[in-house]
Amino acid sequence: MGIAAATQLSYFYVMGELVPMKYRLAGNAFCYLFCIPGSGVAPVISTSFIEYWPGVGWRGCYYVLIGIQAASCACWVLFYHPPTFSMKHGRDASVRRYIKHFDYAGTALYTGGLLVFMMGLNWGGSVYAWSSGYVIGTIVAGLVALVAFVLYECYVDLKEPLVPMHIFSNYSWNASVILTGLGASVYYAFAIVWPSMVAVLVSRSLHFTLFECGTDGTN
Repeated sequence: MGIAAATQLSYFYVMGELVPMKYRLAGNAFCYLFCIPGSGVAPVISTSFIEYWPGVGWRGCYYVLIGIQAASCACWVLFYHPPTFSMKHGRDASVRRYIKHFDYAGTALYTGGLLVFMMGLNWGGSVYAWSSGYVIGTIVAGLVALVAFVLYECYVDLKEPLVPMHIFSNYSWNASVILTGLGASVYYAFAIVWPSMVAVLVSRSLHFTLFECGTDGTN
């Protein structure tokens, strides 16, 4: 599931290879159309697994997703033929050179810092209290690593930086990144946070209603 989730938006670079720039926005919108039916029907299917198929239960949600992702993986293997290394970088490009000059330190700082920072945010208020040393320590350590990553990318002479800092001087690119981040925030809010809030709210409301009226509804 983690591997599949990490590559679920890989159609972006395929769209960049196959569709001209002026049609790319429409192409991305067309791909997103296929998410609309699933977003509406998926909660009904997952709930039916739990309520009406006790032999399957919540595992049925993952079985369905595994099947969809297996079909998607088969389509990638059969129909997507990415450009070769020499096509992308030229005949004189060397794989060894790219491996040698890869930004390993920057990758470790960015990935590790973001992971630790997100762990602290996820722990706070649920696993541990916000005032807990575990939460404060992970958040602070993650932020320090991310700041160190930015300084490392800015002041170290790197052949292949993970994030070339000069791109932040392009204001159009900055606007696109901000809008993409806001769009992703809205997506995750409605796809993850909001359903969880509704599930908790509805279950608590139902519990209080049954408690006040009696389980048989006579009082």
